[in-house]
Amino acid sequence: MSTVQLPILSALIFAVPLSIQAQDRVATEKLRTKLEAKGSVAQFERERQEFIKQLIAIVVKKPTKPEMTAKGINAYEQEQMVRRHAVNVLGDIRAIEATQILVEHITQVVPSATNGNIFGDDAPYLPALVKIGKPGAKAALKELRKPMKIPRRLLLLMVIRQVEGRRAGELLFKNEIATANGSGERKNLEDAFAEFLKRSPLRQ
Repeated sequence: MSTVQLPILSALIFAVPLSIQAQDRVATEKLRTKLEAKGSVAQFERERQEFIKQLIAIVVKKPTKPEMTAKGINAYEQEQMVRRHAVNVLGDIRAIEATQILVEHITQVVPSATNGNIFGDDAPYLPALVKIGKPGAKAALKELRKPMKIPRRLLLLMVIRQVEGRRAGELLFKNEIATANGSGERKNLEDAFAEFLKRSPLRQ
């Protein structure tokens, strides 16, 4: 049986705080050793699911109040760094299980040293959904059935446009509109669809 190659679990957490990084490295090395010895896909899937659960728990955890640790490190900033990397890893490993969580948090800013722009580097949820691909676009489309503020809608449309392009996006919207439950959902989808067409180049 061929060895299961899983560089993602060991390579994608390299920039989190050292204490977490060390723990993840130990766990990842143990997992890789097991896989190389047994080639156990089932074991990998169980470990992967547990890993994803841990990442999601980091994403949904409420931020603590800013405070300094004994070493002079801002605990709040450290927590935000961990959250950012958790989101990035969920995208890199294409964690379909996390799509709804990422959609729900898409307008949440994870500040680094910038001004907290939801359309900039401080918004890791958008690129994570794009990396996940079609399941991310599908979750974004479902979310557009709901009433929402314009910035949130624009971020969800960006997911669909970047994953599907204009032509496939049109078909998805038309199918979604056809299955809308009631006039409210239909109106929300139609408004989003009009914005999608406005902002999507015809060449796609």
